[in-house]
Amino acid sequence: VAHIPDTDGGVMDGDPEFDRAMGPMQFIPETWVHWGVDANGDGVADPDNIDDAALSAARYLCNRGGDLRTAEGWRTAIFAYNLSGDYVDKVREHAAAYSVAVRP
Repeated sequence: VAHIPDTDGGVMDGDPEFDRAMGPMQFIPETWVHWGVDANGDGVADPDNIDDAALSAARYLCNRGGDLRTAEGWRTAIFAYNLSGDYVDKVREHAAAYSVAVRP
């Protein structure tokens, strides 16, 4: 868990000292400002809206990982989200299980 100094005055995440992860895809405010999009067409890019958050995460991961069809690109993208080998392994395990409709 990284301590990330505040970038938004606490406006988005409610914490004026540190940036906190927001919404289902756990964006920090600075990342959301750059990558957040309005996916559901309601005129608001909202990190708490699953459609907005999922499309924003896809944009971020595709940009950070490069070619996500490769193992290296996929791993690089996930590391950009969270710089933890354990986290990457858990995401890979869950993604593999989801791909074959199995609960990990």
